[in-house]
Amino acid sequence: MAETIPDAFRAWTGKIPRAARSYPFGMRIHQKVRLPCIARVAKPCRHTALACLLSCTTCLTWASDPIRPGWTDAVERNIYAGRIAEAKRALAMRPGQTPANVGWETLLQARIRHDEGDWTGSLALLRPQIDRLKARGNDPELLAESCLEYARACRSLVWLAPFGSISDTALLLATRHRLPAHIRARAFGNKALFHVLHFETREGAPSLDSLTRLMDEAMAGTDHLYQTDVGIAIQISFFRNYDYPRARALGDSLFRFLAIEPHTAGGYARHMLWRALANRFNDDVTGPGPSNLYPDARRKCLYSIDKAKAIIRQHYPGNSVDIAGLENLRGLVYQKSGDNLNAWACLKRSERELVRIDPDMQRYYYVHYVNVFYQMFIVDVLYEGARLAPMLDTLQARCRRIARLWPAWERMDRNALGHFRFKYTTDPEYLLVRLCHLRNRLKPDPAWLEEALAAQQRGKYRELGERMQALTGNAHPPAATLRDVRKSLAADEALISASDVHIRIETTQFIIVTRDTLALVEARDVKREIVKSMEFLDGDSLFLDPIRYRDTYHRLWQHIFRDLEPCLRGIRKLLIMPSGYTAGFNFDMLVPDTIGTHRFRDLRLLRDRYHIRYDYSWPIAQMRKQRPHPSASPNGRMALVPDYEGTPLYRLPFFERSAQTLQEQFGFRMYDQGKATSAELLAALPRTDLLHVSAHGVSNIGFNSNPFIILDSTEPGLSHRLSPQELLTTRTDADLAVLSICHGGMSEWSHQEVLNLAYWFSYAGARSCLYAYGRVDDRSTAAILESFYRRLQEGQSRSEALRGAQDEYRRNARSDEELNPIYWAVLTLVGDDGPVPALSTYRKPSMTGAGPWLAGIAAALSLLLLGWRLRRESGKSQPLWKKS
Repeated sequence: MAETIPDAFRAWTGKIPRAARSYPFGMRIHQKVRLPCIARVAKPCRHTALACLLSCTTCLTWASDPIRPGWTDAVERNIYAGRIAEAKRALAMRPGQTPANVGWETLLQARIRHDEGDWTGSLALLRPQIDRLKARGNDPELLAESCLEYARACRSLVWLAPFGSISDTALLLATRHRLPAHIRARAFGNKALFHVLHFETREGAPSLDSLTRLMDEAMAGTDHLYQTDVGIAIQISFFRNYDYPRARALGDSLFRFLAIEPHTAGGYARHMLWRALANRFNDDVTGPGPSNLYPDARRKCLYSIDKAKAIIRQHYPGNSVDIAGLENLRGLVYQKSGDNLNAWACLKRSERELVRIDPDMQRYYYVHYVNVFYQMFIVDVLYEGARLAPMLDTLQARCRRIARLWPAWERMDRNALGHFRFKYTTDPEYLLVRLCHLRNRLKPDPAWLEEALAAQQRGKYRELGERMQALTGNAHPPAATLRDVRKSLAADEALISASDVHIRIETTQFIIVTRDTLALVEARDVKREIVKSMEFLDGDSLFLDPIRYRDTYHRLWQHIFRDLEPCLRGIRKLLIMPSGYTAGFNFDMLVPDTIGTHRFRDLRLLRDRYHIRYDYSWPIAQMRKQRPHPSASPNGRMALVPDYEGTPLYRLPFFERSAQTLQEQFGFRMYDQGKATSAELLAALPRTDLLHVSAHGVSNIGFNSNPFIILDSTEPGLSHRLSPQELLTTRTDADLAVLSICHGGMSEWSHQEVLNLAYWFSYAGARSCLYAYGRVDDRSTAAILESFYRRLQEGQSRSEALRGAQDEYRRNARSDEELNPIYWAVLTLVGDDGPVPALSTYRKPSMTGAGPWLAGIAAALSLLLLGWRLRRESGKSQPLWKKS
């Protein structure tokens, strides 16, 4: 842009006459002469995206065209201005029943329902209309408008996956049929917003550029641009979240514009503009950058909330959902500012509003949940003792109800909820765990801990559990009870199950279960310490210095494990079920003691105190037991070792050398020398009972960073990335998947699940996975894995085989450098811990055909040669068999 946004804004507003900036005046012009006055109004800075946005809100053309029935103009004007009663009366006075009239009437009724807060009612009207229009196929504009309205309702309900798919449909219709510019602009805006909400800003940039060009095109024509202002304002606000100076400039410009011209936009449009500004300034209250950069951010945010609330109260008095959402936002702003009393008052007002829509709670329980969540993290600050107990009772009752409804909402948008959980919430089951912790701290009672255990296990890896249920065809096991869990534990074994509430509160709850004890321990600042340690894991600096490694992992032990050890007296075995950030590192590598530790040889890790194994959750472990082990087949063992010939990636010589051992000693089918492709892997997975992959991998630490396995390509000199998406539709009965890949355990955090490579192979059906958290050294890892397979062949359990192979490597190390944990401690096993029948029943095949004859001849020649040597030494001529 040639001008900065604030400068363009000032230049533009200074050249527009006051009368021309008046909404009623502009409407009168259009009603009388219907001229494209937008081009004249916005001409001074028509190439500025913000000027395009704001000029569209100053005067709206409601021109009729041959496709749209003319009576819709009056209805839409009333809807846009917030005159809902007048819009309903105008809708009732429409002409006779025709297919076109019925279609546009349904669309307008859906818009009215949305603006009144009945989002699912809007969807219920639009869903059959879209199906009917698709089947008819002769009204692309009405179909596109219906799809855009459907997308708006999905976005309001926070259903991002349907929002993205229906927006794609609208964009395809708008571009293919060259529909009016305002339709294409809204479709491109939805596309940009969809990518931004998934933190894919680069993918959203082309759509935003197309939207800006369409705005220029629209200003030169006569297209009516209702609601385009809302879409573009929200798109740009979200899009610029990662360009803070420009985002703040946009917020300031919109703020000044709305302060000058409060009546320019329509009713619901003005509400959304003010709400977008409130969210923008809310991020500035405690956002990044110097604290004095926006000292008046709170004032601007509260002012924007008040304006949005006043518009809803005036035009849409029955819309309790938006009022409750605005009160939730106001409560958050007060809480972030340290004013907990005002925050509590706002949240209670929101709760009273929600009571008005309680019969339809299943439609809006996201808004309910945000209210419960915000109340939970300030209730124990404001109240204590006898006053706190009834508050917790109320919150627990509401949280239990929302937890029952939550899976239905998850199924609506399973692939997109990660953004909102990451930014605002976690699973309600984990809020219930923390509420039980507060109740138990107030008055100890084992019943609270049992409820916390059941809630935690219900919430852990729900998606993986549903997938395993589909694979087995069996019913989902009941929630974990204390008796069942204790029955599955050995006398010297403990279960440690974690759950995170790391947004706003940043706490982790650990439930420890043994044969005799049950405890719930809360740890704070776990997220911060884990993120610090992960900054080291991506490089070599931590592992090159034993002192630095010791200090980093000892600090992690202090924050995470030190408070757990008093509950582990007499325990030698641990079954750990991590979650969220606690699944982002290997517990085995923690350092409990630093005294006298100056070399890698002196390090005493947590694995030296306990025999540790890992699993996802207790219900998933029970479901896995329902699945029979795959029958060992001669061709069921598969090993992929790409050679990366001619690619920029370096070869892995020790893995290549080890591949021959896997083939000769353990009967693996080898895919190497350019044959280790994703096509071969996906084709062979359904009939594979033991999988081994030694390759390069790509996995960034953080949100929405999917891991990849880099395999050979069918084209010489190229490589192919195997993505999790390719595993989603694949099924395998593999008993064990060994993934010798760098950073295979680090990947996306999606609410309580860490979607690493082990997770995706488990999702495909693997009973257990061996993977690595840090970088993998091919020399040491190849030696450990050969020993691991040999021990499995002897009938050891998987965790015993891995532990024994690592201990063998440590005993055979010849220098202190070889004892560096990066060479041996990064490997982790999750899932089933029993023996592997595919290996324990495998025997190296004997030779057939001419093999036995050749072996016999070789043995006879060896005996003759030995006899000749002995006879020559002794000097005697008697035969060898006569020697005494």
